[in-house]
Amino acid sequence: MKEQEDEIDYNFDEAAEFILENISAELCEKISHQDIVTLLKLEDEYIEKREEESKNRKPFLSFDLNILDQEDINYYVMTNAVKHNILLNEEEIEEIMYAELDYMEDIGQIGEGFNDN
Repeated sequence: MKEQEDEIDYNFDEAAEFILENISAELCEKISHQDIVTLLKLEDEYIEKREEESKNRKPFLSFDLNILDQEDINYYVMTNAVKHNILLNEEEIEEIMYAELDYMEDIGQIGEGFNDN
């Protein structure tokens, strides 16, 4: 059964659609589907960097997604989004990232209640 859970595919386009359906109308007017995909890829970039840092740490510490600070992720996404001409404030980034957590919960990638903010 566990193996089946691991096969859940995260789809950037589906996630972006879900996010667009679950954020405020004001933010929805301000951001495109492709902008959201870019933000989600920046989030992945951040996670990959942190995982790589963990591998290079001595002594080695296993990498656990649960210990990542959502505020750090949001800050990284917000500051790097500017390079892609996506200008959002902290609250807007937070709204998008929490909607993404709802998507991940919806597809069974994270447990229920993970995003109780």
